[in-house]
Amino acid sequence: MMMKKKVKKKKKKKKKKKKKKKKKKKKKKKKKKKKKKKKKKEKKKNDCERDTQLSLNIIQQSSKPIMEKRRRARINASLAELKSLLLEAIRKEVSGIQWTYLKIIILIVK
Repeated sequence: MMMKKKVKKKKKKKKKKKKKKKKKKKKKKKKKKKKKKKKKKEKKKNDCERDTQLSLNIIQQSSKPIMEKRRRARINASLAELKSLLLEAIRKEVSGIQWTYLKIIILIVK
């Protein structure tokens, strides 16, 4: 009788241990799944950020030449206007000189 009780107790203990092990395994699996989900989310987020950054860079690179053309056009227009103003003022003094943008800028700086 005593032996049977001891054997039963041992079996119960073994069952409890097995249950605990199973629970631990389940918890570990859940944790792993959560980690994987987090990594996937972070990867998607990083991919999106990288894509937006790339598209911004492409836009900036494509708009640089256009901006440069506009800037040069503004500068040339301003220089042409200065040239016409200077020519009107200097025409009375000196005639027959051909004016370049460089000469105009030098005169303005002086």
